[in-house]
Amino acid sequence: MNTKLLVSDAEASKLLGISRSKFRRMDSTGDLGPSAIKLGHLTKWRHSEIVDWVDEGCVNREKWRRRIC
Repeated sequence: MNTKLLVSDAEASKLLGISRSKFRRMDSTGDLGPSAIKLGHLTKWRHSEIVDWVDEGCVNREKWRRRIC
């Protein structure tokens, strides 16, 4: 079980079972629902949001944002 609240693109891509480049591409095109969080020069994603996104069927960012707003 992952105890980290925030994960890097490398860690998130491993959780999803995809390559890091595929994860980055999905993020840049909006196919990845969860948005990144900037912490200074670091870019992270909420672990719980990645899990919830998968549970919701991996919808695109537009649909994901409508769902949580």
